[in-house]
Amino acid sequence: MHTRIEHPERLSPEDLDDYLSRGWYRIGQAMVTCRFVWDHDRVLRSAIWTRTPVQDHVRSRSQRKLMRRNLSRYVVREGLLRPDGEHEALYRKYLKTARGERPQRLVDALLGGHVYDRFETHELSIRDEEGRLVGFSAFDLGHEGLQSIMAVYDPKARSDSLGFWTLLLEVDLARDRGLQYHYSGYILPGDPSMDYKLRVSPMEFLHPDEERWLPWEHFADVTLPVERLERRLRAMVQALRARGIPCEVADYHPYEAPVWNPDLKRALAHPRVVRLVEPTTRPLLDVIAWDMEDEEYLLVRCLRAQARGEPRGDEPPRSIELWVEAEREGVGVDPDEIANRLAGGSR
Repeated sequence: MHTRIEHPERLSPEDLDDYLSRGWYRIGQAMVTCRFVWDHDRVLRSAIWTRTPVQDHVRSRSQRKLMRRNLSRYVVREGLLRPDGEHEALYRKYLKTARGERPQRLVDALLGGHVYDRFETHELSIRDEEGRLVGFSAFDLGHEGLQSIMAVYDPKARSDSLGFWTLLLEVDLARDRGLQYHYSGYILPGDPSMDYKLRVSPMEFLHPDEERWLPWEHFADVTLPVERLERRLRAMVQALRARGIPCEVADYHPYEAPVWNPDLKRALAHPRVVRLVEPTTRPLLDVIAWDMEDEEYLLVRCLRAQARGEPRGDEPPRSIELWVEAEREGVGVDPDEIANRLAGGSR
């Protein structure tokens, strides 16, 4: 699985630290980790996890200026987050300009359908001189780390950089409480939408292969998971086409379906595969996937099935084509041997 999810019944501060140190993050009341993310332009990206050693944090000149300016305009308070009507109203304003797919209610974003918050979520609330709530950040506290969840702000105050400002305030809060790390989630190399996190110094990243945290200066030496996947799939396509077998690299967007819905556990769990192109349309299709855990190619025969996706706001539910595994077998690591086998008809 490129994406994994767990639903802990109880989560102590030490448990939260353990999850965060292994590159997991919170969605609703679940802890999730992922290797790949489809960005806003439907480009497959590698998820790279980040954190800041808060005791070593040094603000830039522009960040010091931002702190002075906003502290003169707004009042900041820290406490437990209670998603009341005031917070929900601000969240609705924020959704009008926010990118990505998000729950339509703040309570759903935080609780994910549950009735209580096992994380005891905290907030930094931002109020203007008239006492109006114009922004807040949500975060969870571990024994050694702070997990940043979201920043919500009034789009009219965009020029005050409230989202990034609350990120800096969270780092300060973590340092003042004697914590070691501020976890800001992942970035998506190649997609600049999350690069603002890299403006916080120093920054560390979780190496996607070695599973250890390194200073950001070492990131240039990393081969991204999406690059390794594409290299394997290109080699497979080249070997198949050399033997006259029609094929193409195919993107499969609903690859996380079996993670989020146990009823779909047989659905394909690979975001990009080599699809063997058949001369006629039929309900069965054959794909070759690269298993990044066992490091081998998989030959998977799939059934096409139609499903209804979750509605987005006022939009009607979407129709989604799922590829459901009917047969699967490991077929080795050598593209030429696999192509020879398929060319011989043993498929």
